Amino acid sequence: MNAVERRARRGGFSTPFWVWILVLLAFIPLAMVVTAKLDARSQLLFMIFTILGFVVLNFFKSRSVTVFLIVLSATVSTRYLYWRLTETLQFETLAEIFLGSGLFLAELYAFIVLMLGFVQSVWAYRRQPIPLPDNVQEWPIVDVYIPTYNESLQVVSNTVLGAMSMDYPADRFRVYLLDDGRRPEFEAFAAEVGCGYLSRGDNRHAKAGNLNNALKRTDGELIAIFDSDHVPTRAFLQMTVGSFLANDNLSLVQTPHHFYSPDPFERNVAGGDAVPNEGQLFYGLVQEGNDFWNAAFFCGSCAVLRRSALADIDGFATETVTEDAHTALKLHRNGWDSAYLRLPMAAGLATERLALHIGQRMRWARGMTQIFRLDNPLFGRGLSLSQRLCYLNAMLHFFFALPRFVFLTAPLAYLLFAQNIITSSWQMIFLYAFPHLVHSIFTNSRLQSRHRYTFWGEIYESVLSFHIMRPTLLTLINPRRGSFNVTEKGGLLPNSFFDSSRVVPHIVLAGFLMLGLILGVIRIALNETDAPFIDQVDVGVIILNMVWAAFNLLLVLAAISVARERRQVREHVRIPVRLATRLTFPDGAAIDTHSIDMSMGGGLYDLGSSGRSVVGQRVQADVTAGADTLRVTGEVVGLDGDHIRVRYDEGPLAQQRNLVRLIFGRADAWLRCDDQKADTLFRSFGAIFRGIGGMISGSREGRVRPRSSQAVGLALAAGIGLLALTAPYPAAAQVGQGTTLSAPPPPPSGRAVLQQPLTPPGMPAPVQQAQPQPGFGQPQPGFGQQFRTPSSSTIVDGQREGVPGQPRPAEPLMSVVPNTSFEGEAFVMLPQDAPVNPGGALDPVPGGSVTTSTLTEFNVEPSIVLRSVKGVRYIPFTLRSDQVVDKARLSLSFSYSQALLPETSSLMVYLNGSPVGRLKLLRSYAGGITAEMPINAALFKQENTFLIETDKHYTTACEDPLYEALHLTIDAKASKLELAVRPLQLVDDLALLPRPFVDEYDYKSEPLTFLLPPNPSDMVLQAAGIVASYFGDAGRRHGIKIEARYGGLDAGNVVVFRSGGAGPQGLNFDGPASQNAISIQGNPRDAGASKLLIVSGADDAGLVQAAQHLALGGRGHALSGPAVTVGGAPTMLERQPDDASRWIPLDRPVTLGEFVKRAENLQGVGPSGFISAPFVMPPRKLPDEQGGPRLRLEYDYPDMQFLDTTTSRFDVLLSDKFIKSLPLKPAEAIDKLAGIFKGPMDEEARSVVRIDPSVIVTPRNELQFFFDMKPIKQEECKGKLPVDMRFRIQPSSTLDFSDTIHYTPLPDVSYFASVGYPFTRMADLSETVVMLPANPDQNEVSAYLNIMALAGEATGDPATRVVVARPGGLGAHPDKDVLAIGAWQNLQAALQTWQGGGAFQFKDGSLRISSVSPIESMRYFFSGGADQSAERERADAILASQGQNFSGLVSFERPDASGRTVVMVAGGSPAATLELVERMRDPELRDSFKGDLVRMDVAGVTSFAVGPQFTVYSIPFWQRLRWYFADRPLLLIALLVIGVAFLSMILIWLLQRISAARANDAHQE
Repeated sequence: MNAVERRARRGGFSTPFWVWILVLLAFIPLAMVVTAKLDARSQLLFMIFTILGFVVLNFFKSRSVTVFLIVLSATVSTRYLYWRLTETLQFETLAEIFLGSGLFLAELYAFIVLMLGFVQSVWAYRRQPIPLPDNVQEWPIVDVYIPTYNESLQVVSNTVLGAMSMDYPADRFRVYLLDDGRRPEFEAFAAEVGCGYLSRGDNRHAKAGNLNNALKRTDGELIAIFDSDHVPTRAFLQMTVGSFLANDNLSLVQTPHHFYSPDPFERNVAGGDAVPNEGQLFYGLVQEGNDFWNAAFFCGSCAVLRRSALADIDGFATETVTEDAHTALKLHRNGWDSAYLRLPMAAGLATERLALHIGQRMRWARGMTQIFRLDNPLFGRGLSLSQRLCYLNAMLHFFFALPRFVFLTAPLAYLLFAQNIITSSWQMIFLYAFPHLVHSIFTNSRLQSRHRYTFWGEIYESVLSFHIMRPTLLTLINPRRGSFNVTEKGGLLPNSFFDSSRVVPHIVLAGFLMLGLILGVIRIALNETDAPFIDQVDVGVIILNMVWAAFNLLLVLAAISVARERRQVREHVRIPVRLATRLTFPDGAAIDTHSIDMSMGGGLYDLGSSGRSVVGQRVQADVTAGADTLRVTGEVVGLDGDHIRVRYDEGPLAQQRNLVRLIFGRADAWLRCDDQKADTLFRSFGAIFRGIGGMISGSREGRVRPRSSQAVGLALAAGIGLLALTAPYPAAAQVGQGTTLSAPPPPPSGRAVLQQPLTPPGMPAPVQQAQPQPGFGQPQPGFGQQFRTPSSSTIVDGQREGVPGQPRPAEPLMSVVPNTSFEGEAFVMLPQDAPVNPGGALDPVPGGSVTTSTLTEFNVEPSIVLRSVKGVRYIPFTLRSDQVVDKARLSLSFSYSQALLPETSSLMVYLNGSPVGRLKLLRSYAGGITAEMPINAALFKQENTFLIETDKHYTTACEDPLYEALHLTIDAKASKLELAVRPLQLVDDLALLPRPFVDEYDYKSEPLTFLLPPNPSDMVLQAAGIVASYFGDAGRRHGIKIEARYGGLDAGNVVVFRSGGAGPQGLNFDGPASQNAISIQGNPRDAGASKLLIVSGADDAGLVQAAQHLALGGRGHALSGPAVTVGGAPTMLERQPDDASRWIPLDRPVTLGEFVKRAENLQGVGPSGFISAPFVMPPRKLPDEQGGPRLRLEYDYPDMQFLDTTTSRFDVLLSDKFIKSLPLKPAEAIDKLAGIFKGPMDEEARSVVRIDPSVIVTPRNELQFFFDMKPIKQEECKGKLPVDMRFRIQPSSTLDFSDTIHYTPLPDVSYFASVGYPFTRMADLSETVVMLPANPDQNEVSAYLNIMALAGEATGDPATRVVVARPGGLGAHPDKDVLAIGAWQNLQAALQTWQGGGAFQFKDGSLRISSVSPIESMRYFFSGGADQSAERERADAILASQGQNFSGLVSFERPDASGRTVVMVAGGSPAATLELVERMRDPELRDSFKGDLVRMDVAGVTSFAVGPQFTVYSIPFWQRLRWYFADRPLLLIALLVIGVAFLSMILIWLLQRISAARANDAHQE
């Protein structure tokens, strides 16, 4: 039978296809549970339920409950890993990327091993021996191999004698001693005892080569293999051989390896003998699990193999140093079966010392890594899926070294180096990680209860991890390296000692962990203080890392305790055994008693109460074992109470044979070897603490001695002391997104940047640290008192200042740099209570005017605070392009500290780089003063910048440049710029458009008049709307207000519409009426000082075409001359949804340079300040259940030695909401390496910030960046403060929404009030119809035009395809969104046609709200919305009280067009309609417009959400379903129970049938 036939015939259970379908269905609800994103409260509820559920179910011990708990644990752990993958992998530096990714990969490894372990041991198969047939001649012939290389004859001889004593017909088995050491004494021994002796001329392939050599020289059907120290029991062959007769496809029967001597953990660790040994898990549970999946491994000894199966794979595997596992893998690949019989029927010697134990495990790790590389079980032919997974788990186990090292050192990243490696708050880490740990630990404890105690696996791995890491990694790279090494057994140790060489890395790690705990305590204690080296952090983060570090320290100390090697002077191991014994003494006296323990060298017997003095006498012991009574002789060497110690005679072979049979050969010798107490958390921790205590005290019981002077204690103390002296002390704890951080004060509403110089090196730190956000809040009063009292006297410019009773100086403070135009004019210095403008108002030239603007109108904060010695502030502003400045005056109101020295303190003002004036800061004016500064009018341009600079000093000695007394506060509300301006006479040229009608440089809202023909048609109104949107775009900086008129030309700039010769009343037009034209001319009402823009059309359609040409040509400055004639419709691009010019795209990363056009707006000057980047996005809702958009930042800051990188920071905000704080750290090594090739430059940093979706609530947003570069405290009078410090955000930084799922819930009038959505979804409004009353009033048309201006301002594009209709004309536009504008009574007809729409209805001439029906209640429930009954009742009561006087906005889904929206802007009158639009455009009231119903009255604006919603860009069904359950934790828990129960039932049914199939295979004929 070939391999293909064997694989086809191989036993097993074939899973029906429908079972896989059911499993897939069961995974669907569990996938919802795994991926649901819960808030902290819901996750806490989920955690409590799952843990309580485990506690209750754990009382039931059935296998079915075990399967349920395994599925539950797997689900909770998968949920944790999904959360880690999707929510926490956001890092700021290369170090955090390396450490954080390393931790996640280690967790991923642990998760894979956990899942594979569950699969492997979910239904362990307890196989029973199959009896041999009665006819002995049918028993197969067995060759017994005992390979040896360098073991002592004393060890090997016991194995040979035990093998020869097995109960099997002498003619049906033969024992062979395979001596690779070629030793004559072994050959002589074999001849003496009558066993075969085989050797070879070389040692090629070590043990595997030795076995293959024996295969060629023997011919038995079966091969039994025992290592040289593994002594079999008499029943070994009878218990194992029968399986081969029952299953002719069986290649292997493996039995457990029992070790009768203690391993290093049992020997060296106090109380270690009460804990299941390291191998017990594998031989007690794992191998039974492997047998269930027909994947039992060959373990190199205590096994029987079929010769024909070995011949099928060309003998034992020689490619790796673990020939046993690789041989089993080859057998399974060729279709052979294997079996595991959990009956300990052989016992051997464990590794005595830790060094030997480590060496053996290193070989195992190297061998399994070789198999993983050379013959990976995941690939290649012959294996079933379950076999592949079992072998994969066995190999992955030996990759634990690096993950274990990561787990042990991970908390140090934060405690020592302030590196955030998990980007989340400590609360969320706890809520997700704790249930994962509880379920994985205690579910494993349920499975492994008597085979492995909790946390002891971690201790075993901690001991070995540092040693097997290198060979594992090197073998992974080069699988051919390494050779077979034989583990030394049976050695003696005359003295106890601490093997520090094996635990040096553990001691160092323990020192670091202790140091981390000490620093954690210090940081908690000093967290609320002003200690300069401690940054305030969330204590919860520190505690979480300290708990982790303390647990790791416990594991490491337990691992160190294994290195205390205990003395071993006994040559033979004592084995407890109670056998009936007759002791016969030389005088013939005989005592019937029993043995207590026996070894190959002696025994302990119970003497009873005979009272004989037998020490020194010879004794003969007849020991009964089963049906046999065997005799041993010896001498009594001691008396211990009622017990005597007998030393057996050495030399006689017959006596050695008898002892082997008595001690090792009994059939029941080792049956109770793994009978351990069940695992409990207290029992496990008790053993760990006893082990650590025993290491310190040196006792086996773990009791601490009062005067302990052990080597390990000294080593730990020295190591920790050295670390405390040499380890870098963390200056401050890193606070990232992984901690709870209080956000800085909100930034100013303006765009200007705050500046504040930093402390130079050598300057003393301030006594009291100022707030890290300069420019917010007033300075504290009384700063000066602590330096200089008001009574102190100072001479300034020949005047005495500060003397009590002396009036303010009469002479004004003159400018040191006199103004060019006003040379000789004094600056007027006024106290705060003085009248305004004592010098009088500016006189404009004839035809001119005076404009006054406060500094707050230039988008700066109300209070500008200039701190430090050098305080700098830039204030940019612009002037209209059609005006010229004749005179100018700056009134600057400010106050400063009385502590400033007037001799050296001053304030300087510059305009566009030219000096305006310099003011000395006299102490008399410190409380508040207004300085009126004349400015040379020739200095003004269209784009201007004021530079205000202060030079402040409080002492002539060394001073702290950041001392709190060094402040000057400018009142931006009271400070103002007065300009006497006159208009420029503009030529009649269309190329000037949009000037003079709208000036984009103006700061104030401009009125604009549209003159329309009486009773304008739909197309005339359409043309007016197009032009209004064009001007709205042009006036986006300040907004425009359009007034529509049907006649009556006044002075000012006016836009006139003329169709087919018909125009506004009272105007005469030049030119033929049959042309489509655009012209500009002087306004006759003010002698041409203002302009008329005339848009003409031969008919209404021509007027629309002319308006389109104006909107498109005016934007591109394609029009020129006083008039142009247009023919036909212009070429217009087909727009796509959400492609507005001013909106950022959501389908790709967008650079900041795309929506911040000027690079200088992305940089700031000084040590701290704000930078802002406003942007508009399509209205979208980003569900909280997913991650938000990614902000990839690249930023530069000074590479200076004075910068304290541990406390300097860079805060990211969005629309005044704090997002994350990024550190300003030194460049990573890779960046510094790159800098070698770039040359000197600033520090460059990169970071990825995930923006919380919950902060993105409006389409208009503003990215805000606050940088705070703090100096290092140095000695006084050292260092120099850099003046021109700059912080820059690279325009190449990106904002990326492309990987987010988003949708738009409608109706929502907040989108309409903000950006005109959903009508602006198409930027040209091609999917919009505007419904106006049949005979619209001028106010109603004005409201319409202002909304069109809003659309142009929001999108940056003209509404070239907007359509206007009256109530009866909507039927021609069935697939468009409807914008209805007008007085309420003028829109009733449309509302009656729609029967209200949505939740609205029209009753008795009034708008009312319908009540919630049962069907709607169910819809709200299943869609995730709240029941709106109460909201509807409240809104309906308000509407009923207003009747037909209702003014507000109403929005609902269009009844006759699914997915289309209706927005009605309706006032109680036409004037009220216009007022409503004006309020909606007011930025301060805009946020009040939300929901689907807005009521406006004298009290303000009230919003309601009363109707159902629909979505645009709806999310996928599975995502919607997932988020639905995420909002309902109780339903999610119910879904968890259903999914776990359903999958468990399927698995139980499947596992039972697989188990039955395995039992059937074991007995097949």
